Amino acid sequence: PDLSGKVFASGNLNGKWKQLRIKSKLEGELISYQNYHARALELNLLPSAKSDEYTLDFQARNISSGEQSIELFSIHGKGNQRKHDFHFDLQGGPLETVLSANINGNLKTKKGTWKGDLTDLHISAEDLPDYHQEQSTRISLSKSQQNISELCLQGPTEKFCLDGEINLANKSFINANLKQLPLKRLAPWIPFSKELPEQLSSEFKITGNKKIWQVDTRSELDSNNRMDAILSLNTDQNTVEGDITARFNKLQWINLFTEKLHQPSGKLNANLKLSGRVANPDVLGTIRLTDAAAHIPVTGTEIGDVNLLIDLQSNQSAILSGKF
Repeated sequence: PDLSGKVFASGNLNGKWKQLRIKSKLEGELISYQNYHARALELNLLPSAKSDEYTLDFQARNISSGEQSIELFSIHGKGNQRKHDFHFDLQGGPLETVLSANINGNLKTKKGTWKGDLTDLHISAEDLPDYHQEQSTRISLSKSQQNISELCLQGPTEKFCLDGEINLANKSFINANLKQLPLKRLAPWIPFSKELPEQLSSEFKITGNKKIWQVDTRSELDSNNRMDAILSLNTDQNTVEGDITARFNKLQWINLFTEKLHQPSGKLNANLKLSGRVANPDVLGTIRLTDAAAHIPVTGTEIGDVNLLIDLQSNQSAILSGKF
């Protein structure tokens, strides 16, 4: 069966039929549904002072799915079918994440819309600092359109912001930007990043409709070390077109992707054009490496004074020239 476990329920009813008041308690043990498992569940539903309002207290412990597990997920709050105010807590998951937030909102059943505010969002994780929400975020949900006003999380130096609107019948957009993220924050996933002093800033924007989407991105360590990309995606034809440019006079960041080079240095410039199928687009343009040097730990070899030009041709071929 898809669903298994033990459930214990108790409660009582009182009042007139049209104003019936319900008090209930539900407990569950070793609940499993498909690939999801929970060791313990508890739900308490209590009438509050207002005639149509209830207090809700829900907890789920030791939730797991595959290799992922959450120690605790809880919801506390009060409300009715139309208006509600809840506090959420989550503990566990990747990097022992701790998350808490408040959500209050209104549901209009005839229009099928929900509007509310997300406030007091706090996130922390193992080996990472605490991040907190700077201001209230407005959220609007319906069958045809979803909106989120600017949601910003502030850390010790870095700041992440997100806003967007999904309206496939018209035009949709998603904006995201990251400011001054120390690369050493990536240490839980990329240990070498602890040795990098730079900070990363990025801007990311998606606009489009059902068929055509445009992606604009910029990532930079500083004004002399940055990459820009403008891509257009056709989801009907599954094709992509766009331009990518990059210029760097620091190359230590290469060690975020490989440990086969030590202390890389030099300058990198690239001007590329993409076109074709998303899975295997043609890439045309040039990549120029100037005054490059590095140490290769495996062989103990020092390489230096590398000047290389890669001219990418059609049919996935390339012409290399220079010295190394």
